[in-house]
Amino acid sequence: VAVGDEPRAAAGATGARTVADGSSLGGDNSVGVSILLATAGAAAVSDGTPPAAPSGLTAAAGAGQVALDWADNAETDLAGYNVYRSTTSGGPYTRVNSAPIPASAFTDSGLAAGAAQHYVVRALDRSGNESATSTQASATPTSPAAAPAGTLYFRGDAETANLAQWGSAEHCPTLNTISTQTGVVRKGSQAYRMLTKGQCSNMSVGRTRAELRSGSTYTWREGDTRFYGWSTYFEPGFPDISNAAHCNFIQWKDGDGGPPISMGCRKSQIHFDYTPGGTCGWATPMARGGWHDFVVKILHSTSESTGKVSLWHRPPGEGGLALKVFNCSESTHGTGTHALKQGLYRGDSSPSPAGVYQDEMRVGSTFDVVKP
Repeated sequence: VAVGDEPRAAAGATGARTVADGSSLGGDNSVGVSILLATAGAAAVSDGTPPAAPSGLTAAAGAGQVALDWADNAETDLAGYNVYRSTTSGGPYTRVNSAPIPASAFTDSGLAAGAAQHYVVRALDRSGNESATSTQASATPTSPAAAPAGTLYFRGDAETANLAQWGSAEHCPTLNTISTQTGVVRKGSQAYRMLTKGQCSNMSVGRTRAELRSGSTYTWREGDTRFYGWSTYFEPGFPDISNAAHCNFIQWKDGDGGPPISMGCRKSQIHFDYTPGGTCGWATPMARGGWHDFVVKILHSTSESTGKVSLWHRPPGEGGLALKVFNCSESTHGTGTHALKQGLYRGDSSPSPAGVYQDEMRVGSTFDVVKP
């Protein structure tokens, strides 16, 4: 039924009337016309007014991309936005999107680094009207960040929950003293929790241990320079350890004797210990309940005049890694297998229980390769 050809009642007539398709209309003629138009599928009159031009367009450069943002348009019949790009300021512009963008933000990716990109945005309503262009915003994409220079020799992390990346584990399986956890994490999704709960009946060693040992998966030789980076978290209830008791959470072992280099906890402090030590000893408050980040550089040698050790530390809540020990003399000793150990190793007389979290251990040839 065309508009203007709808059946009409005779002048002055009231009551129900029947139209050609047999449907019944009410007594009011205007209502009947409206219903008839709807049932006949008459099209609504198109809106010929375009939306307002988008405002507040900004462009932020990224690695091979530009992130655009602008203010929301207020039109109730808004269908979305079109983004236009040009390599020449002022255009001509080419539309980037294939379909209207529903949100007032868009990231244009896959762009060449160093080439300026210029953008304008137009709003589109449901009638197909497109607004005038916004003001132009420009940005120059950057190059993707290069991987840190250097070699990564070893990586032990909890992401796969696979202890086999370490050579062996010295712990108490019956007490679940080494586990992967998701609640306390420095980065990624998991970290190791190392827990000592007192003597373990099925351990052959005479101390309480929850340690991962590199063994055959990583070792070092005379003259090697290595950087070690990792993060440690002391649980809020971690007890004070007496000066006479063993408590190490990182060890560089040479043979079966005492570790020539280690990091331990005494009283409420973290201690960095190495042979011969002397005036280069270092200690800092333990700061429980937060992540400590460490990098240690070692020139491994059995000669005190050759071996050197440096340490960087970032306590919980602080900015960058700060150099705390620089090129102090150290000597390694022993003729057995060299091994890196991470976890918690405590003497029988130490209070119990105690727990730490360890998140990732990286060993590499440069500071940047291993830093947390």
